[in-house]
Amino acid sequence: MWILETNNYRAWLKSVLSERQRANPSYSMRAFAQQLGLGQSAVSQVLAGKKNLSLESATRIAQKLRLKSQEAEYLRTLVQLEKTKGADLRKALLEKAQSLNPRREVRELSVDLFASIAEWHHLAIKNLLGVEGFVLTPASAAKRLGLSKLDAELAIARLERLEMIERDPGNPGAYRRTADYTLTQSAVPNEALRRFHREMLGKAAESLETQTPKEKFVGSETFALDETLLPEAFALADECLRRIAALSERSGHARNVYHAGLQVFRITKPEKEPS
Repeated sequence: MWILETNNYRAWLKSVLSERQRANPSYSMRAFAQQLGLGQSAVSQVLAGKKNLSLESATRIAQKLRLKSQEAEYLRTLVQLEKTKGADLRKALLEKAQSLNPRREVRELSVDLFASIAEWHHLAIKNLLGVEGFVLTPASAAKRLGLSKLDAELAIARLERLEMIERDPGNPGAYRRTADYTLTQSAVPNEALRRFHREMLGKAAESLETQTPKEKFVGSETFALDETLLPEAFALADECLRRIAALSERSGHARNVYHAGLQVFRITKPEKEPS
């Protein structure tokens, strides 16, 4: 996450840590603190919301992470906003933050939409809310999906911000699903969907080794086909997925989250057009 994509410096710091841990699973909080030029305890408390970042520390972080001048000033402004109580000063700081990043609201939503589709665990977390007796927390989601607690926490916050899940007014501390979210078509979501499908195909490959035939279905057909029949084949594939998904509506005692994927693609090289 880019600093200008959020109005929450803690969420940004958590995303920086998460990205480094994904690239290097042995990357620790201690290493992160050292990179920021701060103490490990201080960084842990800031990320947990138990301590506010000081302007001095924000400046040091900006230098250590080589933020551009606009990004560094935006970070310092977010830090000041958190500590400021006076209405007039808060208004001035909000205007300053907006002037430093006038496209923040639009960019944040588009980046979140991209991430919610591109990273497989976002939709998995949303659908965990359909599992009987499941109470959604970062720890419980991490355990069921094999994620880090930090990745689960970031995903839950993103899903809530996008109104794909919401707090349950009848059960404080719990979440519930909102109405299904419909994504409009554009170049960015299409690229996100490609990444999402790649990740889910990887999960399907893992299941070949880790799940029994009673837990999964794997089948395939290879055939020659007249290209004029492709639209009909695609429609059949779409109908199959919709009918499988509809079973979820009849499921009263779901215990797990499943993914159904169906691919129809050409495996021969295209013939050259006659000259």
